[in-house]
Amino acid sequence: ITAGAMRSTERSGRFTLFDWYFRAPEKPEVAEAMRRTVEFSDEIQLEDIAIREAVQKGLGSRTYSRGRSPSGARTVSTTSTV
Repeated sequence: ITAGAMRSTERSGRFTLFDWYFRAPEKPEVAEAMRRTVEFSDEIQLEDIAIREAVQKGLGSRTYSRGRSPSGARTVSTTSTV
């Protein structure tokens, strides 16, 4: 079981704190599952940071217009590197 909470600090900004709960963590197979689970979570968190930064950059763009697209509007996809 995992529980996550978003926290904010004046000095360091925002961070996410996860509490992990595993049954029988002393067993080698559970210890390996714990390692893989936390490693995967860290990977996802780093990807999420990159996505959020790209979205924030896009929101500041002169081409961004707020609100829903009108019906019949074309969708244009672009690719950028972060």
